[in-house]
Amino acid sequence: KDKKDKKDKKDKKAKKETDVKQEPVEQSATLEGESVQPRAEAEAPAAIVEEAPLPAEAPVAWEGDASATKEPPINFDAAPNAAVDDSFFGIGDSMFADFTDEVMAEGKEPTAVTSAATSRIWAVSGAEDGTLRLWNLEGYSCHRVIEAHSVPVSDIVADFREMRCLSGAADGCKLWDLRRGTCLRTYPVIQGGCLRLACRRFRDGMVVCGGGDGSIHTWKASTGETAHTTPSAHPGGVWALDVSWERRRAATGGDVSFKVWNMEDWSCLQKVEDHPGGIMSLSVDWAGNRVLVAAGICGKDPRMLRMWDLDSKEAQMLSGCEDTAANLEVNWAKGIAVTGGWDAKVRTWNTQECLCTHATRCDFGRVRSITVDFESQQVLCGSSAGMLYLLDLRTDRVLQTLEGHVGGVTVVRASFS
Repeated sequence: KDKKDKKDKKDKKAKKETDVKQEPVEQSATLEGESVQPRAEAEAPAAIVEEAPLPAEAPVAWEGDASATKEPPINFDAAPNAAVDDSFFGIGDSMFADFTDEVMAEGKEPTAVTSAATSRIWAVSGAEDGTLRLWNLEGYSCHRVIEAHSVPVSDIVADFREMRCLSGAADGCKLWDLRRGTCLRTYPVIQGGCLRLACRRFRDGMVVCGGGDGSIHTWKASTGETAHTTPSAHPGGVWALDVSWERRRAATGGDVSFKVWNMEDWSCLQKVEDHPGGIMSLSVDWAGNRVLVAAGICGKDPRMLRMWDLDSKEAQMLSGCEDTAANLEVNWAKGIAVTGGWDAKVRTWNTQECLCTHATRCDFGRVRSITVDFESQQVLCGSSAGMLYLLDLRTDRVLQTLEGHVGGVTVVRASFS
């Protein structure tokens, strides 16, 4: 009996110690917001339930494991997603993305990206702000601006098949890649700068430059190496230049005379004087041996525009200009000449009869430069206010206006087909 009583006391004491130890756990559970159920006096033994085995999990692909499935690396050279708006990147990033010789040669159909690259109607203009602007005349938009010179641009020779051009100014002559707007070559510096240019092939041909000091220079187009120099050809500068590469002849003008040269040795073949005010521009009919010369006489003067016969050295006057006809272009095969003058008029001439057949008044003022599409009878004119105007000579209407230059547009060249 004594042993049994001791055992009962011992069990009660152990039970009491167990209850004291479990109280903090129950209190902490209550503080955390959990409800604590009263402990049953006697709990039934839990039934043992056999669970079905879990399905086998797929093996985890750890880093460095050859069996791991990795996403392909990002290709930064891949073409952009077609869904992305190209305007986000700007014209300069995407315009010439596919502008390659392969696209031009294979005649691929133009797409949204290549439409500008495959355009056949281009123009390049230079102005007093020293910049060159490349224009797409199908969309009438400027696609590139090149900070070419620190002074006004005086002349441009463009090859739109190769998308290259030469630009001349008082600070020198440069060859440009119009696709990228980069300078490919700078030619030797001439005292007085480069006023007039002619070039047959940019890759392997020759460049003829009329200098501000009156000299004539011939360079290899590919290297810039000087092939020949003719000093003091025209005192006051060479302001007009026309070259026949097949006949190896050149005509230049600047002071009161124009000269015809043999390009083999640059000997002077002919010299014709009596052009008061200096020669502004000229064009030669090499097959007919005639020269149309525009002089810089201010006001109305019959000697302003004359057709010279090089065989007889006699001139026929083309009357009608009221002020200096500073710019002219001639299609000798069609017998048509177009002049743009300081009298704010563009005139069309019959070169056989030496008569003015039409005159279009320009509301924008003095005509600083022209380039002519003789097939469609349209003229792209540069103005003194920095804008270019596309005129229709049949209707005397302005079809388009192109803005961008600051100051007068001194020269413009275009390919209309």
